[in-house]
Amino acid sequence: GLTVWVSTDFTGDAATATWTQVTGATIAGQADADDAWIASGSIALANFLPPGYSGNFVIAFKYQGDAANATTFRVDNIQVN
Repeated sequence: GLTVWVSTDFTGDAATATWTQVTGATIAGQADADDAWIASGSIALANFLPPGYSGNFVIAFKYQGDAANATTFRVDNIQVN
């Protein structure tokens, strides 16, 4: 499935960065219709960053599947405030 992650130390190599999984977002599941747009809701990213952190960070969208359970996800209209 699709998961969302944040990192404060990404420098170009995802394998060497420290990642924290963002939880609480509503993400489309198997029961949702094909081509359905699912609103994630508002996510307070500060909850997933170090306390008091005010620097840059990277948001990553990670999809894991296999040959028997592959699908596509489309991500659109991301707003970071």
